[in-house]
Amino acid sequence: MEPIAPLLHPNLSDDVAMDNRNRFNNMPEHLIHHIFKFMGTKEMLKASAVATNWRFLWTQMPYLRFYFDPNLKSDYKLMKDAYGRYKDMINWVLMTHDKSVSIQSFLLQCKHDDYDHSIYRWMNILAQKHVRDLNLEAAIIFGSWYYELDDVVVVLPEEFADHMLKILRGVRHAEVLKLHKWILEYIYPAVAKPEFFTTFYNLKALLLPINMRKCHVQPLIYLMKCAPNLHRLYLRLEPFACFVDYISEIPDEAIECLSCHLKKVKLFDMDCYNLDELELIRFFLKNGHVLEDMSIIWYGDGRQKSQRKPAIQKVMRFPRSSSYVTVTFSEAKQSGWDDELVVRT
Repeated sequence: MEPIAPLLHPNLSDDVAMDNRNRFNNMPEHLIHHIFKFMGTKEMLKASAVATNWRFLWTQMPYLRFYFDPNLKSDYKLMKDAYGRYKDMINWVLMTHDKSVSIQSFLLQCKHDDYDHSIYRWMNILAQKHVRDLNLEAAIIFGSWYYELDDVVVVLPEEFADHMLKILRGVRHAEVLKLHKWILEYIYPAVAKPEFFTTFYNLKALLLPINMRKCHVQPLIYLMKCAPNLHRLYLRLEPFACFVDYISEIPDEAIECLSCHLKKVKLFDMDCYNLDELELIRFFLKNGHVLEDMSIIWYGDGRQKSQRKPAIQKVMRFPRSSSYVTVTFSEAKQSGWDDELVVRT
C-alpha cells in the first residue's frame, strides 16, 4: 500500500504543523481507540498516518469493517479489478492484525465465485480470532453473472447453498450474526437437507432482513434450528412486489431455541396494510414458550395510526405460550435497525 501523507493544511507554518503533530501524538491511546471504533477499516488505515504513534494502533482494534462499492457491478471488468484491490487490502489487514487481539466485531461486504476461495480463508482466520459479532453481506458470482435477488424470483442452483453453508461453517462460534437477505436466498435450496447445516451453539443474537416468501421464511426456521441457544432475534420486514412463492401461514413446530431460550423478538418495518406479515407474530407468540418481549416497530412516519388498529386488535387475540410475554408497538426511528448492528451479549 502507498504511504499516506499526514493530513495537514498546506498553508500552515512548519511550527504550527509540528504543533498539530504533537497534539495528535499526545492524544491518549484509549481515546484514539474510541475514535477508530466508529471508522471503516479503510478510513482507519488512512487515519493511522496522522501521527507517528497512531501508525500501528489499528492492528490492535477489535472492530474491522470492510465496505465494497456496489456501484461498479454494472461493469464486470471494472468491478473485477476494483475487487482484486479490495481483496488485497483485506488479506493484508488480516495478515498484519495483532494475533493476540480477538476480533469482537467484523463487517464484510464481499463477492464470491466458484474459483476464488478467499472468503473461506477469511472465515477461517475469523474463527481463529474468535469473532463474536459477524455482519456478512456476500453476493455470489458465477462466470460474469452477479446475483442480487431484489423483487425477482430465481431458482438458484444447489452450488449456491453449498458455498454459503461452507462459509457459515467457518464462523460457527460467533455469538452475534447479521446476514444479508441474499444469504437466505442462497441457502434456500439446502433447507430440505438440514443435516448439512452447521450448529451455532454460541449464537445468542441473530439479525436478518426478510419478507414473507418461502426462500426467506424457511431458511429463517432452519437457522433457528441451528441455533439452540438463541436469545434474541431481530427481523426487518422488507416489501416485495412479486407475490409468487409468497406464504401466509407458517406451520407450528417445536424448535429448541423457541422452547428454551428465545426471550426477545423484535420486528422492524411492520406494514399495517400487509396482514400476512402478522403471521410472524402469531408464530412466535404461539411457539415461543419462554418469550418475554415481542416488539413491533411500524413502517412509516406515524400517519397511518388509524389503519393500524385492526392489525393491533388481531395481534392481541393471538394465543400465547408464554405467560410472561409483553407485546409492544412503537414508531420507527431513523436509525432503529442500525442501532441493532452491535448487540450486547
